[in-house]
Amino acid sequence: MGWKPKGSDGRLGGLFRGAGLEPYWGSEEADTMDSHRLAWYAAQVSPEHGERLWRSLSERYFEGKRTQIRPIRLDNPALLLECAEEAGLDLEEARRVISSDAHATEVHDTFDAMLRAGISSIPVLIFEIDSVPDSRVVHHGSGSTREFSEVLQQLHATCCRL
Repeated sequence: MGWKPKGSDGRLGGLFRGAGLEPYWGSEEADTMDSHRLAWYAAQVSPEHGERLWRSLSERYFEGKRTQIRPIRLDNPALLLECAEEAGLDLEEARRVISSDAHATEVHDTFDAMLRAGISSIPVLIFEIDSVPDSRVVHHGSGSTREFSEVLQQLHATCCRL
């Protein structure tokens, strides 16, 4: 088995198992731009194609499932094409996207827009109360349960004042 993060047999491994997933630590870190550009293309085909691509990538990268391709990296063209095929994408177009800088501007613009909106991690939960100006609360999924509890208490208190 590959690299294991410190504590993976404890809290982090427990979180995986609690979600019905088996932890996999064999993936390698890489530049994710190729996977994001391919996902942009998939989402332009249809939202369903975009979801299928991300699901396929996630199963391989985070769980080590359904692939014999090594290394498992989000910049590995063979892995990206395997996922594109599973998602039902046109493979010639997927190859073109992976081997070029297609959709790089769109991806960078989206990243920039997310940063301007205060989103800097995945997942991000954004709460807004329609009838309350300036009620937007952003909680990053990497935050603690205490912080998330405080967000929910703040939202509850605001709603009780309506």
